[in-house]
Amino acid sequence: MNIILVPGTWANTDRNAPQDEWWKLGSPFVNELVKRGHKVYSFAWDTELEGLVGSNEHWSIAGKRLGLTTLIDPTVIAHSHGGQVATYAAVKGLRINKLVTLSTPVRSDVPYKKARLSIYQWIHVYGNYTDYMQIAGSILDGKFNWFRRQMKYADTNIKIEGDHTSTHSIETWDKYKLWEVLD
Repeated sequence: MNIILVPGTWANTDRNAPQDEWWKLGSPFVNELVKRGHKVYSFAWDTELEGLVGSNEHWSIAGKRLGLTTLIDPTVIAHSHGGQVATYAAVKGLRINKLVTLSTPVRSDVPYKKARLSIYQWIHVYGNYTDYMQIAGSILDGKFNWFRRQMKYADTNIKIEGDHTSTHSIETWDKYKLWEVLD
């Protein structure tokens, strides 16, 4: 299975960044995916903070770029606002076999409903209320949905115990059997 990993806001996408970041080729997370038989690709975008005031232009532009992939019906695993990028890619026409959003802030100004038409299966994994970043990422979208954690348009919402980075840790994926959602 072809899997594209999309990091969230402020991820270090510099070419010289450390390889241990969860979404980078050679990281322990990627190595585990490869060990399980998946072909993995990393998608770097500018990871600018977006949507607090003004448009979601960076997410939309990155989504358009992600939508240019030549992979047919890939699985996309996206963390935090990387989930917004994946959503915009689906809106721009990328057909996604499985979308796994990890700690993606649930917002009212992102076109999830429209994106859903291009997503065959959507799994949303979210942490408990110690995931302050998921709360902060939703706080100023104009609707004050600060504590909404579940993704309305996802087929499955999975709550884990942990914070913002727990959703992409190997230990969490083992504990909650998240590897099975990729099968």
